[in-house]
Amino acid sequence: MQKISSKFISIEGLYPDLYKVIPGWLKGVIHCVTAGTGVGKTKFTKWSFVVWSYKYCKLNNLPFHCIYFAMEESVEKFWISIACDLIKEQFGLDLTYYQYKGYHPGYTDEHKQALDAVQSEIDGMKECIYVVDHIFNPTGMYKHVRDFMSRFGKKVEGIVETDDAGNKYQSFSFEYDNPDTQVLIVTDHVGCINAEKSSFGDVSTKHAAMGKWSEYCYKFIAKKFQCIVVNVHQQEMTGDSGDNIKLGRPEPTLDKLGVNKLVGQEYMVVLGLFNPARVNPPIPMYHGYQVPLFKGHFRTVHILKHRDGEEGAIKALYFHGSSNKYEELPAAQIDSGGKKINNPQLSKFYV
Repeated sequence: MQKISSKFISIEGLYPDLYKVIPGWLKGVIHCVTAGTGVGKTKFTKWSFVVWSYKYCKLNNLPFHCIYFAMEESVEKFWISIACDLIKEQFGLDLTYYQYKGYHPGYTDEHKQALDAVQSEIDGMKECIYVVDHIFNPTGMYKHVRDFMSRFGKKVEGIVETDDAGNKYQSFSFEYDNPDTQVLIVTDHVGCINAEKSSFGDVSTKHAAMGKWSEYCYKFIAKKFQCIVVNVHQQEMTGDSGDNIKLGRPEPTLDKLGVNKLVGQEYMVVLGLFNPARVNPPIPMYHGYQVPLFKGHFRTVHILKHRDGEEGAIKALYFHGSSNKYEELPAAQIDSGGKKINNPQLSKFYV
């Protein structure tokens, strides 16, 4: 990773090709990561947004803080997955959650030594990454973010405004003590947000609760507090069905966002993950890549929405599986003597 002078979280060192379209994770932007079940949304989000942002900010002396609303996993499981990432990256050791917990064999003295070696780095991450696994309603989540932000600046009260339900509230702006501060707010995943009793409109269904959280994100968390927002959003369960393949649309799309697709209107950058081997029937050749050769590790990321730039780009990724790590794959084909041939650099990714 090369140190550069910047005031945002660049992804040039993470995904060089994707960087040509999306420069990085920007303050005030609401991102969405979407895919069908089991494709790797959570691991992509942890690796690409949480781990990368932490490391990038540490290298470039940017203050970094993160709230990770873990709607499906515990705080313990989150940090186990990060530990497995670090020992894979630094020592080349594969370790699954089941092995770490002793449910499967394979945990060795070498793993223990590696985990001991990365513990200080994990302790450092815990000082700025706060995993929340006990708040599930949108207003409770927003209040947690609001109180969290008071550590990094001050609210400047503005005029009294009225929301869509006719309720009056005090508008505000937010001034950071250090304008270089990067605050990341992740929700994984929004389909697990619970309904609530509220005086600010009807939030009595999951559909409405997702809409309320989206409203908090675009009106306050992104727009006012200028946080980097990431909402993980599962595709509807029929998204990878045979009917969608027959219709030529097996990939993730905005109109297949689960439970409440209307919140897609507030998303500014939507990244869809796709595994062509997981659909029924599997797709053996995808954008020039021979999918079976990767033995389940092949993924693509699709830019489904990009409010300030190009949409529709598709980038091939290698998903390591045992850890959260993703990396870009070389081009499927290259020019050789005026002909297109399979890229020999891909062979090192074949399993």
